[in-house]
Amino acid sequence: MLVSRLKGPPYDIELVRAADGRGHEAKLVIGADEDAYLITLLVCRLEPLSIGAKKHWEFSFEIHASYVDKAKENLQTQDAKIAADIIPPEARRYIMDAVCASLRLLVVRVKPRLMYAATRAARFTKKTLLKYHTAIKVLEDLGYVMERKGTDRSGRRFWTMRRSR
Repeated sequence: MLVSRLKGPPYDIELVRAADGRGHEAKLVIGADEDAYLITLLVCRLEPLSIGAKKHWEFSFEIHASYVDKAKENLQTQDAKIAADIIPPEARRYIMDAVCASLRLLVVRVKPRLMYAATRAARFTKKTLLKYHTAIKVLEDLGYVMERKGTDRSGRRFWTMRRSR
């Protein structure tokens, strides 16, 4: 049975260099199923991204299901419907708060001048959009201002922000 390891703030977030060496990650165990040898994690990332001649840092987050038993395939997803199956019900109410706490820690560590975020797909719900607005509010609280927002060629919503202080 998948049991929540997420009990609310303060969160035990681990900041690490991304495996590819390009970015930074904040990792937080959100659940475990000892019978299935399964650990579920919230993974938030800041990765460098060039937009024109400017270096931005792209923020994203996803849920990972990692099996200790290598015979089973690990899963990484940004899809809320898929993630719902691997997030313990008791942990769900804390996920966005933990995402925001991770974003704060990553920004304080990396100190990016320019930030970028985009929806995963062109079709999204109001609830999905609210998650991005919540993250944008965190960045505004950290001294970032909106530089540009719009829709890209794929129909995804995007936001670029710059540090004002």
